[in-house]
Amino acid sequence: MLKIPGFSAIIKALLQELKHQQVSHWKDDHPLIQTTVLLSKHEWFVPVFIEILLKRINAYKGRDVAFSMTLISRWLQQCETLPTNFEFKSFNQILVLLEERFDHEVAVQRTLLLLYHNLHKFPLVKRLAIIEQILAPDMFHRLFFHWSYNVRWVFCKLLLY
Repeated sequence: MLKIPGFSAIIKALLQELKHQQVSHWKDDHPLIQTTVLLSKHEWFVPVFIEILLKRINAYKGRDVAFSMTLISRWLQQCETLPTNFEFKSFNQILVLLEERFDHEVAVQRTLLLLYHNLHKFPLVKRLAIIEQILAPDMFHRLFFHWSYNVRWVFCKLLLY
């Protein structure tokens, strides 16, 4: 942690605000979002942000899921490697969200884009587990034959990757 006077109090206040804000009120230009993106350059914050966000998501609000996947992707792209304290069960929650909100085209597309942009950062064992989950017959067929062209396109990009 940085040794700046008052820094821990600011971070604590930021995390409290993240825990209490509704995801549906967030926008890209929201100061809270801009602050988290800037702080995500320090890798130890990313797992905490993801954990808080995943607890706040309502799987039945497609717009919130789509925004959350984009935000998680932005946080992870700020990191050169995955943090050592990264919780891989969080990504399993993301895949569960993918299965639950299969009918919402934007949420599915953003979830697949999140995987596409960040899968290379995962250790090989975890990467293989995620790929196995996606290639399971039920999920594979639902993604490969999805009604939305955009979802099929992103899924094919992920397959080719």
